[in-house]
Formats: sequence, C-alpha cells, structure tokens
Amino acid sequence: MGRYAFFSTGFEYKFIFGIQSSTDIALYGKGFIDKNAGSCHEWAEADIPLLKEYLEEYVVDWNLYTKSTAGTYTLLEAMHDRELTHDIVLMCVIYHQLLYSCPLTVQYEL
Repeated sequence: MGRYAFFSTGFEYKFIFGIQSSTDIALYGKGFIDKNAGSCHEWAEADIPLLKEYLEEYVVDWNLYTKSTAGTYTLLEAMHDRELTHDIVLMCVIYHQLLYSCPLTVQYEL
C-alpha cells in the first residue's frame, strides 16, 4: 500500500515507507512509523544538520537542484534513477525543501 506526503511547499510524493518526522530518525532510524499516520509533521531549521549527516553517504550535490519546488521534483527524478529506497528519497526531498522553505510541514495520508 502506498502513502502520500503533501508538503507545505505544494510538493507531493507517493511512497511505500518512509520517515515521518525528525524524531523518528533519531529514535528509530529509517524504519516506517505508522503510529502518527494522518497527522501533520513539522521540520525546522534545527533538523537540517541531522538530515545532512544521515544523508552524507548518498553524496548528493545539492547545488545541482534549484531551491524551489521544481528543483525538488528534479531531485526526486534523480533519486529514483539511483534506485534508492523510498525512505532515503523522502529524507532527500525533505532536506532539499528545508533549504528554501523553513519550517516545512508534511501531511501523511494512506
């Protein structure tokens, strides 16, 4: 079953499993957390270093993507070309959007 993430920037992403909030990364790694399904999660500037550190091994050149929703869609396409897991892709699009829209809210739906 897929899930949808609707971002305050207007960006939308359909995924299978993923990180729901910055607290989930810290406590549960990249596991899927269903207990907060349907609720709204907020990401803030303070979450940027945590995400950046976690994503270092994926070596994304963030300068290749404009700091806009269009740039995030370009990033999403590039991430799928690399065949990364949905949770890593979701973290990448959250991190990229935090570069131009902070705080960022995400609404998750089934």
